[in-house]
Amino acid sequence: MATHQKHPNGFTLIEVMMVIALSVMITITATGLFFATLVGNNRKDVVSAVKQEGDYAINQMAFGLRNAISIVPDPSFPTNPSCTTGMTRISFKSNSDVITTLYNDNGLIAAQPQGGTLIHYTSPAVTLVAQGSSPALVFNCSQTSTNYGTYITISFALNKQSTQYTAPANVTQQFSTSVDVRSLQVN
Repeated sequence: MATHQKHPNGFTLIEVMMVIALSVMITITATGLFFATLVGNNRKDVVSAVKQEGDYAINQMAFGLRNAISIVPDPSFPTNPSCTTGMTRISFKSNSDVITTLYNDNGLIAAQPQGGTLIHYTSPAVTLVAQGSSPALVFNCSQTSTNYGTYITISFALNKQSTQYTAPANVTQQFSTSVDVRSLQVN
């Protein structure tokens, strides 16, 4: 006589527990990867925003200074030297005889044409930050003894914070360039 074994339809408790455990582990891993990607993308976006703002500001300042007719005393502080190292403000005369001053306007890089509208080269999304013991925005100006070569080094650092997602991104980036001013004189 043949005996038939009865096979139960369904799963055992151990099989169900193993499937649940594996499902939980896969879900946790996928969630972790998802959030790591979000945080990484957030940091990348913050770095990109700081770089764009800094590049724009430094290019605008360099263009204005490079094409200036002369470096002039700051109209707000006429007794200060017009070309020296460690300046926090610098003024130049354009070929249209407009005097423009570049400076730190409460954490924003500003250009103030004399008698004109204030222009900000950075937005409130980023902030100028001090560079060690140096001010946040520094112009180092020097000229050759013949008065035909004026060289200006512009340097500053921008900071941006983002509190999106679980890990905030805090990015600070340094910017610096040297400009050979095409001026014929320094007043």
